Amino acid sequence: MNSLNDGFLSFLGLAKKAGKLYLGFSSAVSCIKYGFAKLVLVTNDLSKNTFKKVSFLADQNNICIKKVKISMVCVEKALGKKSGIIILTDQGFSNRILDFL
Repeated sequence: MNSLNDGFLSFLGLAKKAGKLYLGFSSAVSCIKYGFAKLVLVTNDLSKNTFKKVSFLADQNNICIKKVKISMVCVEKALGKKSGIIILTDQGFSNRILDFL
């Protein structure tokens, strides 16, 4: 990992500790459906089928979805759970993450 990814992943860890980050497909569906999601991030190794499902939901609800250049393994090391989908529920955290991208 380079320093940009380290800062990005550290900030995701901060969002998780603040309770503003959720991981996984089922959390994504719930957060999007009930209007909590502000930003959806997907890893570069997420399956095409899962990406298609999540992007369809995000597009239907006008939620920004971004593909990031990290793997599920990096997410697991940084956040403690292997997941290809990261959901941010706070606009401030979302804006800061978009600055990293």
